[in-house]
Amino acid sequence: MYSKKIAEFVTSLNYEDLPKEVIEKAKDCVRDHLGCVLGAYPIEESKMVAEWVRDLGDRNESTIFGWGYKTSCRNAAFANGYFAEVLETQDGTSYGNNHPASVILPATLAVAEHLEKGGKEFLTAVVAGYEVTNRISASLPPAKSMGFVKTGIAGALAASLSVGKLLGLNSSQLVHALGIAGFILPISSRENMSGPTIKPVLGGQAAKAGIEAALLAQKGFTGCEEILMGTPPRYLGLCNIICQEPVLDKLTEDLGQRFTILDVYFKPYAACRLAHSAIEAALALVTEND
Repeated sequence: MYSKKIAEFVTSLNYEDLPKEVIEKAKDCVRDHLGCVLGAYPIEESKMVAEWVRDLGDRNESTIFGWGYKTSCRNAAFANGYFAEVLETQDGTSYGNNHPASVILPATLAVAEHLEKGGKEFLTAVVAGYEVTNRISASLPPAKSMGFVKTGIAGALAASLSVGKLLGLNSSQLVHALGIAGFILPISSRENMSGPTIKPVLGGQAAKAGIEAALLAQKGFTGCEEILMGTPPRYLGLCNIICQEPVLDKLTEDLGQRFTILDVYFKPYAACRLAHSAIEAALALVTEND
């Protein structure tokens, strides 16, 4: 039920139907994302990732931003997704505890470049990805979710659809792309959130998984047709196995009527959003007290 409704929404979404403010917000998300990615250029781990991807010697399809060379769209998304997470400047949604750009944009930019898609097709796919990832995140209350980083899970699922949109998949193929993504996506433990340098890889790994899921669906592979809720009698869908009390109705709530991309925030400081109020308070005290 949920997968089919989501796939039909993505299939039917047209650029001409998008409100002007949604299009402008999507452009802002892209600009903010590119700033995050390029800002990570001086970081040593960014160099390590860029060199690792280059040394794989993959196909010449999509740009690794800032590094002057191309690789396969899958590995370009992996590298750019890593860069997007390095500085903790990525965009986010407060109600979903999710960072959409870290996954949706590396995947969509890489595939759009490879397929030579125009701006309208690209932005439509971006909006589709944001709407899906935000709703999946909202369906998984943080207090009831079990120790994973939500960005990679919700992002990989949504990226399979935004990439599928660029590939021209029909709604049935998109359902299977979603099912495949739910089988191969990363479930990243929060134990790596503070300190380990591998943490930013969750964006790139999820973006890569989303691309692979869409390409496998295009080739004809099938996945569970209700990957989010699961099927009777076990209902072992992703939402049910990673969250104690998922709010499944959030998956399709106002889908196509209310655009959650308008709720996305941009960070003024390179830190977790929860630290921003303390940062602002400290800066205010410094200013007020010279």
